Amino acid sequence: MIKKKIGFIIFIISIIIGILFLIKLPRTIGMIFSGLNSYTIGYITVSIIIFIASILLFKLGLKWMKTGKEEIEIINQISKKQ
Repeated sequence: MIKKKIGFIIFIISIIIGILFLIKLPRTIGMIFSGLNSYTIGYITVSIIIFIASILLFKLGLKWMKTGKEEIEIINQISKKQ
């Protein structure tokens, strides 16, 4: 149960990070075409790292929110008795 809650929190954080990435995407694209200096390369690199981290957090959040298959032995025993 706690794992699902943590997964939900991670999922929300990844969505917020993804939205922030999309907000600053025009500036990043503008920097790519303007000219490359050390500031621009660093900004683009960090933007790519943040984008990848957002995707990984999204996948992790979905994985932790998923319900697993649980076998209940009592039900299996009931079906064998009949």
